[in-house]
Amino acid sequence: QMGDPLHAEPALVQYGGTATNPDLVAYVATNDGYLHAFNTKTGDEIFSFIPQELLSELPDIMENNGGTKSYGLDGSVVAWINDKPDVNGVKDGIINGSDHVYIYVSMRRGGRNTYALDVTDRTDPQLLWVIKGGSGSYTELGETWSTINVEKVKDGSTEKTVLIFGGGYDDAQDSASETTTDSVGRTVYIADALTGKRLVSLGKDGSSPTPEMEYSIPARIKPLDISGDGFVDRLYVADMGGQIFRFDINNTDGKLLANSITGARIAELSDSGTDGARRFYYPPDVALIDENDGRFHALVISSGYRAHPLNTAIHDRMYMIKDRDTGFTTSLSTNVSEADLHDATANLAGGDAGAGAAGDVIRDAELTKIQGAAGWFIKLDDEDNSGSWLGEKGLAETLILEGVAIVSTYTPNVISSANSCAPSIGQGKVFFLDLLDATPAFPANLDLRPQRHIELVRGGIPPSPNVIITKGGEPTLCVGTECMAADLGLGVRKTYWYEVEK
Repeated sequence: QMGDPLHAEPALVQYGGTATNPDLVAYVATNDGYLHAFNTKTGDEIFSFIPQELLSELPDIMENNGGTKSYGLDGSVVAWINDKPDVNGVKDGIINGSDHVYIYVSMRRGGRNTYALDVTDRTDPQLLWVIKGGSGSYTELGETWSTINVEKVKDGSTEKTVLIFGGGYDDAQDSASETTTDSVGRTVYIADALTGKRLVSLGKDGSSPTPEMEYSIPARIKPLDISGDGFVDRLYVADMGGQIFRFDINNTDGKLLANSITGARIAELSDSGTDGARRFYYPPDVALIDENDGRFHALVISSGYRAHPLNTAIHDRMYMIKDRDTGFTTSLSTNVSEADLHDATANLAGGDAGAGAAGDVIRDAELTKIQGAAGWFIKLDDEDNSGSWLGEKGLAETLILEGVAIVSTYTPNVISSANSCAPSIGQGKVFFLDLLDATPAFPANLDLRPQRHIELVRGGIPPSPNVIITKGGEPTLCVGTECMAADLGLGVRKTYWYEVEK
């Protein structure tokens, strides 16, 4: 028997083998509190580990006495695979010698801790350390929802492998009907990957708290290596108040890491009232765009109330935000609100502008407005009844691929079950949007608003879009188990022309 891996994404570690016969171990966290290691060839369990903090939950789970859902290790598993190169700079793909494999697993709904294990020898795992939220250097750490990033930075002149993660979730948000400030989770942590020691806190328990960081951060932090030198030098951070922050890391100034980071809020996208309580549980995806009016980083993100997927009161959105400060800066002055973005819901830059010369005029005017704005947004209202809201929301990370913004959404209560006694599990969609103007980017012959998305066959909440490379080498886009070739050229589109006599 094993518990459910409800929110926990497993980690695969290759210890050796060959391309056709890899030696793989799957590390899977489950809500009965265990971290399991499985041989992927046989399905045999190599070991399981349960934190001592969760041992007291086992009797109720075993006897099925709990009246509510049990959560244990509910967070994703992340691996740091250190396959050291030889004298020629080549990695052999085998864990041996001074190589090591460390894995990190968090509790998410199960609690406020993060655990690190040394699984270099998979038959003799060792607990390295534990970060305990609410104590020591991690007093601000809430429920550990934010998936860990394993990255490299410079701390003074020392190269360090670090863990970067958000301050987590304040479960008071479960009952907050409007945008509400939090008491924990209001920070970004950077920790030493070897020891778990806190190196930097960018929020409420930091040495220089960042203004406006009043909301918990369950989202994964989005790291970028702008300079391409192998060291992270930018972080994008989204929070439960509908805000986005940016932090720049100077890896060349020779200062300690805590003194090399500057940042500020760059977007504030929630409104007052119940319908404006937009939350970000997931980070933006980011792409560098070079247009005639200059370069910018395009941030694509969607809002949604993950704790209450059936909520229909909040008016959620998809956003594309232009961050024009593409290089390192010590001063960020831009703070985008929804008023600075263009409302592209009506698809007037596409076929909904109409045909002929009149349509061209509308289209050109729309494109000019989008170019002059700080980005665009799309209201997730009912396409068939504009201004009517069905509760559609974004509940996963977004993906930018070949100039296309790929965003999955969930709409509750729109599939009536064939069995009237069974629940409606809702409708999943995937949007394919031209990054620059929000027009349909999935091959379609009408270029109208409904062609912006496809409906998934499977109901329920769709996961994040992912691209995998199949055995034949073809890039494949998958949302859950539904896959297609990742060929996202804009396809055949209607265009209009007319002759002008001079």
